[in-house]
Amino acid sequence: MDKFAIGSRNMPFNFDTDLLIEDWTRRREICEFDGHDSNFSDCLEEASGQENVLPKLTRRSHKMGVTNLWQILSPVQQHKPLSSLKGQTVAIDLSIWVCENQCVKQMQGVVTRPYLRNLYFRISCLLQLGINLIFAVEGEAPDLKHETMSRRQEVQYPGKRKGPPNKKKSRSHFNAKLRECCEMLDYLGVPYIQSKGEAEALCGLLNAAGIVDGCITNDGDVFLYGAKTVFRNFSVTSKDPQVEIYSICDIEQKLDLNREKMVALALLVGCDYVPKGVQE
Repeated sequence: MDKFAIGSRNMPFNFDTDLLIEDWTRRREICEFDGHDSNFSDCLEEASGQENVLPKLTRRSHKMGVTNLWQILSPVQQHKPLSSLKGQTVAIDLSIWVCENQCVKQMQGVVTRPYLRNLYFRISCLLQLGINLIFAVEGEAPDLKHETMSRRQEVQYPGKRKGPPNKKKSRSHFNAKLRECCEMLDYLGVPYIQSKGEAEALCGLLNAAGIVDGCITNDGDVFLYGAKTVFRNFSVTSKDPQVEIYSICDIEQKLDLNREKMVALALLVGCDYVPKGVQE
């Protein structure tokens, strides 16, 4: 039976997959945060040093997920205040947040560990809004995805790869950053789950099982893994933070696309596992 490790200095647990749903139901409020600081956004911008750095984290320089999926789903996109997520529990793929930081040129050479800094500010903001968090940590990616991962490594760390690609070495630098982030989560008391495989798959599982109310991600793959609600492109520094919301119910009703059809679409147009899609 597969096992997931859930970590936090305040909550060190190991769960069998079958026990995860049952036990987490009792612990889903562990991240609740009471209180509100009206000056929090101002303090965040002042601490960041550059007001527009954090919002740009959603603009990635490499393709991720199903090709053009968000354009296809745009008719069902909803814009709501980030505060509307208050009281909800969300799953977050930690690796995506780390990847996003590698593409912010304004922070290169200015901040030593931007992934830690922005992880802290994002968590602080979301907890201030009363949003409960569960992070999913990437495990071992399948061999089928190695080509896509190699291209992303070249984008994030140009010139570092020499000689033939080495799967283990190509992820060592990235995995070290994930470990640092997990250490910060431990100190903050924020729970995370170590996945044996894709973190997005674990996020989708948590949402499909009703353990979380949705997933914060920019990767549309999570719908293919069974996610019901996705929160995308949120900003923590604006005066009126907004978030895009996509619901599988709206997708099925308005676009006639269910999970199985989106899997077929991914194979046709291209995805992380079949980058070029079906060739003529």
